[in-house]
Formats: sequence, structure tokens, C-alpha cells
Amino acid sequence: MTSELGRLDQAAALADELLESRAELTWLPGGIELAWTAEQLGTTERVRAWTESIAMRSTWNEAGLALLDARLEDAADLFEEIGALTDEARTRVRAAERLIAGGSSADAEVQLRSALEFYRSVGATAYIRVAESLMAGSA
Repeated sequence: MTSELGRLDQAAALADELLESRAELTWLPGGIELAWTAEQLGTTERVRAWTESIAMRSTWNEAGLALLDARLEDAADLFEEIGALTDEARTRVRAAERLIAGGSSADAEVQLRSALEFYRSVGATAYIRVAESLMAGSA
């Protein structure tokens, strides 16, 4: 989330620290945030190697790898399977952005409707505004 706030220097320092640590599956997989920031920070291959070095394979690992490969709809589906609703919604919004940029407005709308359902259920007004703005722009 540090990168979402525009604190890329801080995000880079945190990513370096985590990438220097032993990769392991924990209750909160650090690989997911690493995967989200990898493109911005230019650490995609380091994050991939770190994630792949986790001995215990999991759906979390697969979701992180899907993010790294820009398979956003697959990643969102994996987050849904895990029950990680915030990660799922975040990923569906990112998928919608890419779909809109690629001219697939109808597919983007499907992703945004799902994200909006979650954001509205938890009253996440800032995220609702972003998703609704994308929805209006895709029409």
C-alpha cells in the first residue's frame, strides 16, 4: 500500500528488506505486495525468484505469480478462491484498467461490477469512486 500512497522510495526500501529475507509462506504473504509493486520498482524477476523459492506451494504463491505475469483476471479468481476479498477487488479494478486500455469495455465492466459489489459492502468510498469513474469511462 505504500506504493499506492506515492511513497516509492519507502516501498523500494521495504521490498529490498523483504527480498533479502528468507521466503516463506506466512499468515500474510509478503509476496503479494511485492508482486503489486514489482513493475513500478523494477523488481519483477527478483520477486518471481523469491516467490518461487517458497517450499510450500499455495494459492497465495500462484496469485502472486499471476500478478507478476499480468494475468490479472486469473489472480483475481485465485484471490476469490482464497477468500481475500480486498485483494480480489483491487485486482479486478487493475484488470478493468488494462481491459479498458485494450478496448475491452464489456469485459472491464464485469470486473468492475464485482469490485464495486465488495467496495460498496464495506463502505470503501475512495475505491468506489475509482471503480465508478472507470465504469463511466468504459461506457
